Amino acid sequence: MDTVRCDLHGHSRYSTDSGNYALRRARLGESYTDPERVYRFCKQRGMQFVTISDHNTL
Repeated sequence: MDTVRCDLHGHSRYSTDSGNYALRRARLGESYTDPERVYRFCKQRGMQFVTISDHNTL
């Protein structure tokens, strides 16, 4: 059986609310990275499947 690598919980700059009190209080996002860059980075790291799960956005 072949091994499959995946990242099923990543965030981009479009994630608006993490639910993390400290990040909200400091008005910081979870990520400041464009979705395309998140995807490319994961693929370069050998991920066959990538899911970007931003909060409160599609």
